[in-house]
Amino acid sequence: EKDVKEAIGDYESVCELSGINMDNAPFRSAVLRDSNDRTLGVWNRELKTLGIVLRRTNYGEADRILNLITPEGKISAIAKSVRRVKSKLAGSVEMFTLSRIQIHLGRSELGIITSAQMIEHFSEILKDYERMTLAGMMLRKNNKSAEHTDSPEWFEITKPVLAAIHNGTNGA
Repeated sequence: EKDVKEAIGDYESVCELSGINMDNAPFRSAVLRDSNDRTLGVWNRELKTLGIVLRRTNYGEADRILNLITPEGKISAIAKSVRRVKSKLAGSVEMFTLSRIQIHLGRSELGIITSAQMIEHFSEILKDYERMTLAGMMLRKNNKSAEHTDSPEWFEITKPVLAAIHNGTNGA
């Protein structure tokens, strides 16, 4: 029987020989099996993607549940300890922010955000009440629509609309 570390090494070797760069792949996972085809476990189920927060809900003392729209579709994830003063995730998972996010996908529907890096913050939206109302309404509608049709196109719609509201353009 193969040891789990050997199986992971074999998986990485196959990816390397196949020309697959796992650092750039959106999903990093593999089902590890022994010689009798018994599952040993799932290795490193991580999703690296861009995301925009559609909705956030405080959970417990310091956590926050986020609904994110990504190029892979809508994803729900929990940001642990994000409401603490020294949280490294706090600025990257705010409303009206485009971030590069890494999510650990476990057995439940709710992923765990392990890292986040802010790419663009649409700060002008927060300076004007009308812009903030319009952007908030758009995010709520996208959140509801993405529930019924989990499609990656929602990300491609949301990003330029937030940028237009941020820049004060109406598309005309």
